[in-house]
Amino acid sequence: MTRSCRTGAVSGCCVVMLDRLGPDINVRGKRPMRIGQLSEATGASPRSLRYYEEQHLLVSTRSSSGQRIYTDEAVERVALIRDLFQAGLCSSTIADILPCMTDTASQTPILRARLISERARISDQIEAMGKTLKAMDSVLGNLPLDA
Repeated sequence: MTRSCRTGAVSGCCVVMLDRLGPDINVRGKRPMRIGQLSEATGASPRSLRYYEEQHLLVSTRSSSGQRIYTDEAVERVALIRDLFQAGLCSSTIADILPCMTDTASQTPILRARLISERARISDQIEAMGKTLKAMDSVLGNLPLDA
């Protein structure tokens, strides 16, 4: 599967191949690990790891018994995914920019502009929540103290 890093109306700041490998292939000599091992190594729950796969943020192969198999590289990828969620990005935005974030040659001004735009969106949300908080304080201030 090919995934392009899209940024608003402009697409193609990078293209990364996310090919699925055969289930028993040991990718570039990396030690394979199962979902529980990746969960333990990253602190992400197995449920979160499955969600990341559903959202095309993380790729695994399957063993002959159908178990998910990850390489050691998945540890760094999960850490980056978690950092991007912590930064307030949604999974679709992360899916768009993740290929650019993992390929330093693809870290273009378009990627920076996309992240600046996301920061502005978060700042606007914080401002709106501040207004909501003030409105709630006003409502509370109008109640009798014994209510």
